[in-house]
Amino acid sequence: MPSSRPEGTSPDAVWIAIAIVLGLTTLLWSWAALHTEHWQRYELIDIGVYERYGDTIVDGELPYRDFGPEYPPLSLAVFVLPAAIVGAGAAEAEFGDTFELTMLACGIALVLVSAATLVSLGASPLRLCVALGLVGATPLLLGSVTV
Repeated sequence: MPSSRPEGTSPDAVWIAIAIVLGLTTLLWSWAALHTEHWQRYELIDIGVYERYGDTIVDGELPYRDFGPEYPPLSLAVFVLPAAIVGAGAAEAEFGDTFELTMLACGIALVLVSAATLVSLGASPLRLCVALGLVGATPLLLGSVTV
């Protein structure tokens, strides 16, 4: 009986692809669930603070020299990127949409980097699927703090 997988594709490659699709699908499902009415009731909204930090840095000020951020230093990168894209002083909604897309892109990158790491460590297909499913569910597990 002929195999249904493309010629030259190893069973491991098929499992890796399945696990990545599972992780990305779970991520998108989790992301969509956070935007439902149920989760929106509990939404934490710090977008204005993120935008203020991003705009301040885009305008040339430096954290810890010109202002004291209340977030860890590496978090400032994800505040600056949307501010640089939409421009300092953009509407909060425009910054918020760009920030959300940045966070979704980070989630996708997290699934892919996790897959590469697990594959390099020789994870079994089951472990790969379970781990990437959990990584994909991270936004829902964290709740509105990611939105």
